[in-house]
Amino acid sequence: MAKYTNKIAYYKLIVTLFLCTGYYMLFDGVAQNCEVLRVQLDTAWSLKNKDYTKSLNIILKVIPTAKNDNCLAVEGKAYNHWGVLLQEQGNYQEAVKKLSMALDIRSKLGDSVGVASVLNNLTFSELGQGNQEKAIRYCIKAITILEKKGITENLGHNYLSLSGIYEKNMDKDEAIKYNQKALAIFKEQKDLQNEGNAQYQLANIYFVFKDFLKASLEFEATQRIFEQVNDIIGIGMCLDALGAIATETGDFEQAIAYLEEANKVYISANDTLGLLYNHLNISELLYKKKAYQNSLSHCLIAQSYLKRFGGLREEMLVTEFLGNNYTALEDFENAFSYKEKELALRDSLFNIEKAKEIVDIQTKYDTEKLKRQNAEQALENKERTFQRNSLIGISILLLTGILGAITYFRKRQKALRIINSQQKELHKSEIDEILNDQEIKFIAARLEGREQERENFYEELHHNISNQLVTVKWKVQDVLENLGDNPLLPTLSAASNMLNRTYNEIRALLEQFRSGNVDKIGIKSALADFCQTINNTDRIKVTFSSFGDFTDINSQQELWVYRVSQELIGNALKYSEAKEIDVSLNRHPELITLIVSDDGAGFDKNQPTKGTGLKSMHRKIEDMNGTFKIDSGANIGTTVFVTVPAKMSEKI
Repeated sequence: MAKYTNKIAYYKLIVTLFLCTGYYMLFDGVAQNCEVLRVQLDTAWSLKNKDYTKSLNIILKVIPTAKNDNCLAVEGKAYNHWGVLLQEQGNYQEAVKKLSMALDIRSKLGDSVGVASVLNNLTFSELGQGNQEKAIRYCIKAITILEKKGITENLGHNYLSLSGIYEKNMDKDEAIKYNQKALAIFKEQKDLQNEGNAQYQLANIYFVFKDFLKASLEFEATQRIFEQVNDIIGIGMCLDALGAIATETGDFEQAIAYLEEANKVYISANDTLGLLYNHLNISELLYKKKAYQNSLSHCLIAQSYLKRFGGLREEMLVTEFLGNNYTALEDFENAFSYKEKELALRDSLFNIEKAKEIVDIQTKYDTEKLKRQNAEQALENKERTFQRNSLIGISILLLTGILGAITYFRKRQKALRIINSQQKELHKSEIDEILNDQEIKFIAARLEGREQERENFYEELHHNISNQLVTVKWKVQDVLENLGDNPLLPTLSAASNMLNRTYNEIRALLEQFRSGNVDKIGIKSALADFCQTINNTDRIKVTFSSFGDFTDINSQQELWVYRVSQELIGNALKYSEAKEIDVSLNRHPELITLIVSDDGAGFDKNQPTKGTGLKSMHRKIEDMNGTFKIDSGANIGTTVFVTVPAKMSEKI
């Protein structure tokens, strides 16, 4: 019996070994397939500047194979490469779709570095479509992920992206600041290639702001770095840029020398896009020298490269240059044809960039129209109610109302003085007191309670008692005018004067209560103090940043934006379970933007929310003709983006 049992155990062992060997061979084969696909994808990426079509065809073949073999990492990388290729072609809308697919895959894999890389690429695609708000949001998310994880890989690239956004906003100081952060990271990593890329961007910032001496020195330094890493295309770009600087400063001989040298470099690297822009730069130089025929020749060469590489913007530039040269040569038939084509291309670009803006404007107009109709109807109803009031009834209730109002508001005034005297101490100490034995959610509850108390008090004063006093004041005046020589006239006159003084005191209290600390120190300082108050608890980190001048913003608009900021921060404290909250308040020429972002649990924005907080904030922003957008999802945090017009009338 024992012998029989041993044989069975032996056969089981043989079968188990056989199955394990089969599974190993199966999974090893899949792993080898994924590695082959990864090599193919790297080959495609290396060809993107030399042969766009071949690079794209390889990527399109890799994607379905990666799906079948369940090579998720390769599939996500392929979609990311595809999106970048579309982005470089100027097809930003399709690029966003492919990059979003890459983002979903890398999020499922938990690849933080990969997610940040895709977010960085999405930043450029959204900028290409003119969606600056989304671009800023994606860039901040990428930086937040990398800083939170303590990952410096790709962090330099994200700093460069943010620097580029500030450059487009013509904010030189911020652009240089984030560029320097990127440079420091690349130097620490001894990454010469990316150090050269960052140095090139810094030189370009100086060029954009017409600081040609610094730009020239930086481009020369960049060229030396690219020569160390044998980046042929980078060398050509530096020579092209130096040629453009020489053209701007009127040194045409030096300019043509740089540009011709760049042309040789691009030919050796077979860089089609570089050659296209190089010939346009040479054409511009010759046009300024009034050598129109030679300038036209280079334009036609640039046009030939459009067939192999070039998007809508490149086609528009070439067409514009051709039209200018034909006009200078007095070939008006061709000049008219190309100018007409240039206008059509500009219209196409304009339509793409402005379609979304037009839809937003139409929505705002419809909303405002409905609100105006409702307000007119409410006013009409109020007038009808007022006409039904009886003069005799008001006279009877007059003395009781006056005495009650005086007593009530004197008590309220005393309470308000106590609140104002303790305002500064409350800001510094109330959160520490709450956190003795409680969690962060109690901070939000206390802050919300205080704001709700202020709101209820203001609403009660303004919409209830104040309005009743106005009505009583009008009725008393009517009684006095019709009383004649009645013995009650002196008593009612004294009561009327007391009522007027009480009403004026209430209006002064309302104005003081409404504006609070914002009117005294401005919205930027007030919001910075509010964030610092929360930081002092050492339980959660709130980062506040701001740029731009807010001194010309009217006080009512400042107060509304401040209140919305408080509510958004309070929501993050109560519901997000976040460790960090980022608050950004910025002033653009015609726009104020507020971004509140947290790294918490997030929520499904398609599901209905409990309570009225978000709806109330949304209504406040609509009252200021602004926009209110939420970007959130499970485990990716929440970002709220608010915009309002920067220049508004004195009353909103």
